[in-house]
Amino acid sequence: MKTTSRQIVKIVKEICKENNISLKLYSYDWIMQLEINKKNIFIYGYQFQNNNATAQLICGDKSALSEILVENGVNAVTHHFFMSPTDIGYAWTDGNWEKMMQLLHDYGTIVCKDNTGTGGSSVYKVANQSELENAVSSIFSSSRALSISPFYEVEEEYRIILLGDNIELIYQKEIPYVIGDGIHTFIDLCYNKYEMSEVSIETAIQHKEIVPKDAIVKLNWKHNLGMGAIAKIVTDVSLRHDLSKLALTVTHVTNISFASIDIIKTGNEYKILEINSGIMMENFAKANRENYWIAKSIYHKAINILISDNYKRIGINHNPIGLSLAKVNRKSISLSLLNKAAKKRNEQIIMDEEYMNYCIYSFRNGNKFVVKESSMNINPSGSAELARNKAATSYFLDRLGFQVPRTSFIIFEKNVNNTIQKVLKEAENYTFPFILKPNDLSQGQFVYKVTDHDELLIFAREIVFQCEQILLQEYCFGRDYRVVVLGNNILSAYERIPLHITGNGIDTVHVLLKNKQEQFITNGRDTIIDFGDPRIHKNLLRYNYQFDTVISKGEIVNLHDITNISVGGTSRDITDSLSQYYHKLCVEVANYLNLKMCGIDIICQNIESEHDTTYRIIEVNSAPGLDNYQFVGDRQKEYVEDLYEKVYDFLLRQ
Repeated sequence: MKTTSRQIVKIVKEICKENNISLKLYSYDWIMQLEINKKNIFIYGYQFQNNNATAQLICGDKSALSEILVENGVNAVTHHFFMSPTDIGYAWTDGNWEKMMQLLHDYGTIVCKDNTGTGGSSVYKVANQSELENAVSSIFSSSRALSISPFYEVEEEYRIILLGDNIELIYQKEIPYVIGDGIHTFIDLCYNKYEMSEVSIETAIQHKEIVPKDAIVKLNWKHNLGMGAIAKIVTDVSLRHDLSKLALTVTHVTNISFASIDIIKTGNEYKILEINSGIMMENFAKANRENYWIAKSIYHKAINILISDNYKRIGINHNPIGLSLAKVNRKSISLSLLNKAAKKRNEQIIMDEEYMNYCIYSFRNGNKFVVKESSMNINPSGSAELARNKAATSYFLDRLGFQVPRTSFIIFEKNVNNTIQKVLKEAENYTFPFILKPNDLSQGQFVYKVTDHDELLIFAREIVFQCEQILLQEYCFGRDYRVVVLGNNILSAYERIPLHITGNGIDTVHVLLKNKQEQFITNGRDTIIDFGDPRIHKNLLRYNYQFDTVISKGEIVNLHDITNISVGGTSRDITDSLSQYYHKLCVEVANYLNLKMCGIDIICQNIESEHDTTYRIIEVNSAPGLDNYQFVGDRQKEYVEDLYEKVYDFLLRQ
């Protein structure tokens, strides 16, 4: 493979272009240098700087790795080390051959391989002395060391991509095969099914032998994608759990941070075969659009971690170029402001001192209330649970006579593919665009506006790995509002406006978005814009824009389909201008659901008009945040403090 044709080069170029990262290429694109604020990050081949040098060396040495894993109680394939005769004096002087023959005798069939090789090259299946002589001679002609392992009848082989403590991808490597028809020869069946330049044939069957009807013949015994194996993403939940559990043990033993781990299934047990510290996804990414998107997402995350670590080392607490980082822990605004109100009234506060996310308020009238972050036990538990279930809330609101969007509810099955097929089947009853989202997550997590079948497949797969219940929902056209009800009163109401940028005729999309992030930080907002969010990229494509596009002066570009404050949305306060119709409607919704405090999300044309009575209630939130960003600076601080003063006084009266 020419280095200039590598998928990783194409992907890194795209990531750098989209995020305004300087990129330099060396040694026929084999080395990539990413420069951010005069700090360099290097990618060498497929090796990222996420791993320390020692961990990389250990994973690259098959025999050393297996010894370390086995000694630390990890179920792994044993690899025995043998040094080339030219260097054998550094290790021992009694030769290799007797030991090799003993292993052949003990195991019956063995595998000889280059001790540091990759991609399935210089790997031999050996069953007798003649084959052993040939394998050893061939390997030692180009390598200083080889390893020998027992040959296992492999039922399945899997590859797991690990980044930090997260499993990013699991796929099965299916060996290419043909099925006989009793008429055609083996080689004819191969030519009819495969491009022969893309597969490797290594089997005992003769090429011109006719394959019996329905007989399955594998083309070779190696599971390498570069030799024709096909990657099939693992969707079975219990299998993913078992593989993930074994794969994660290697992080604690080897301290590897970014790796691909090969696991075989043999005799109903799983064994780690190898660990590769170089993350090569060439053939996987070339297979189809979805695989390419997955590979790009993994590489993007790895680069983001490196950038984040660079900034930590030089004392920068935020990401100035706006790349998506791991979600930061947010201090609870609710707790801090409720505590402030309690101190004003000389009420007793019992605080969770270690994690600062629980608090008990003991009022002088004998009442007690528990608060966890923004969640207060102001609502009955049954009502709060109902509100968290979007599908159930929609169902009951519909039965009670309120207007809701058409919604379909799909429960996750053990097999991901079966669940996705159910989603695709149900989607036939909807017209594009429609909304696809989890049933039980908040803050706009994994909420997608789906505009075509390709997006449906990609987003359905992403959601199904994150939650157990999926919603398809009719897309509602109009303006998005949130009304917060407290008792029988409206605490606040505001229009929610999606993350957007306004062109000035000079700056690119990236610069405008970076400026918005810096403005958030200046104004005290803890919102981190995820520049790698596929929803932003999807919206830019709708405008036919990229991150380096200069936006015309005055042009507004919406970068999200959802309006949540948590993903960068803004708001326009309408508390004083909310129409009486919607004031009454929202209080009725809260009362019907027995919620003393809730946020009601409504889409309509104009919630300030008494004449606009066509609406849709999208969701009801039993623990709405009150950090409205309509205002900034001292005015915003005073506004939010006033809201929490009202909440505190309401709690005191209960």
